[in-house]
Amino acid sequence: MKKLMFLISFVVITSLIFYSNTASAEENNESASLTKESYNDLIDEELLPEDISYEEWLEVNDESLFEELDVPNVILDTDESTGIGLFATKTFTLKKGDILISNGTSSAGLTGHAGIAINSSQILHIAGPKKNPTVISVATWQKSYGIVKGQLDGRTHTKVYRVSNSSAAKAGEWAVTNYKGKKYSYGFTGSITAKNPTYCSKIVWQAYNVQGKAKKPATKIISPYQLPTHITGAKGLGIL
Repeated sequence: MKKLMFLISFVVITSLIFYSNTASAEENNESASLTKESYNDLIDEELLPEDISYEEWLEVNDESLFEELDVPNVILDTDESTGIGLFATKTFTLKKGDILISNGTSSAGLTGHAGIAINSSQILHIAGPKKNPTVISVATWQKSYGIVKGQLDGRTHTKVYRVSNSSAAKAGEWAVTNYKGKKYSYGFTGSITAKNPTYCSKIVWQAYNVQGKAKKPATKIISPYQLPTHITGAKGLGIL
């Protein structure tokens, strides 16, 4: 009888966890709607430039690009990671210029999220519409876009890339000088080298482009998932 009750309890709990994770994933996918109607709404709201075609917009929002990003089984070494990354065999420490790419959010026309580390414990990013560039802690990033959130929705995590030369620290410093505390708005209009308006992956791309380490994207938008292939020397470091 005890064995039967345990089995029933196990099935119920497992089902609830599965339902919760599935519902969260579906909710995330709904927020990342790539319909023609959503595209037209962004054009009407002047968040997306008219010279970006629907096909180009779909290309930069291809979710499969995130799955193709290869990083080793290494986790960030922080108190927040204790008990979460037990599967990882090694840890790493964040450095200035490290590139963070998450699949945990979608903001007004852009799938995924990106940020740039400005030291071992802080990340510069812009969160989305009606937001300005800001600096947040690693702990806050993990809870919003990283592995801590992933424990709740069953899918979210952040992949970290590093450029192992002096351009990385210079890129991080450039991001601080040009974006920290600035009241720039969020949007995709204007050239890819203009600072206002801006968006998450554009900031990271610009920081490395100034160092001569970035490749110009085929479209007028650089998505978070495209950053590793458009920044020279970027190599997978681990999971945050």
